[in-house]
Amino acid sequence: MKRHVLVISILVNIVFVGLIVRHFVLSPKKIINPPLTYFVNRNVVLARLPKDTTDVLFVGDSQMQSFDVAEYFKSLKVKNRGVYYDTSLGFCKRAVNIASGRPLQVFIEIGENDLLQSVKLDSIINNVTKGVKTILSISPKTKVYLLSVLPLKKETKSLSYEKPRLQLNGRYKVACQNMGAFFIDLDSYFNLNGLNPAYDVGDGVHLNHAGYMQLYKALKPYTAI
Repeated sequence: MKRHVLVISILVNIVFVGLIVRHFVLSPKKIINPPLTYFVNRNVVLARLPKDTTDVLFVGDSQMQSFDVAEYFKSLKVKNRGVYYDTSLGFCKRAVNIASGRPLQVFIEIGENDLLQSVKLDSIINNVTKGVKTILSISPKTKVYLLSVLPLKKETKSLSYEKPRLQLNGRYKVACQNMGAFFIDLDSYFNLNGLNPAYDVGDGVHLNHAGYMQLYKALKPYTAI
């Protein structure tokens, strides 16, 4: 009897250990996404803001939403259309609204979250290309600028991000040439074997004030302001 109890106990422990290994080691890491209500509310807000043909729009993810463009450029014509956690697919879905006011210029910063989530480059290119073409088809006179994806801090970057980042930026450049858009390579401003520490807010990804001042200086020559 004791032998049977011992065998059952061992089997139970083996199963328990197996479940632990499966849950914490073998199962894929979950990507924590913000509530859908955030996107819905942010998109509703952006859709209802005033639009004008003299607008210069800055579109993108958290990197762009944190860029206080109106204050840096000292003009109310310059408007922020960034959305935290946004991806190339999100940009593609927002393209119609972005173009609806027939803006003068649109600057697009997108792709970082895609790379961090290991989205395939073909998918990113397809989404961005579709979004840009949508803008140009609705508003042919709008000048569209696609920014290169910024590097991560040296200690946090890896081949799983850096190599695809360089490949994506190369494909962005070619795509812009084919679509009649403009590509702006920011690496010479921010890349110092990874994101320049002088421009790092502290998380190895996002920009601090000095970083945004650098971004302003890099983009100012392209703006109609």
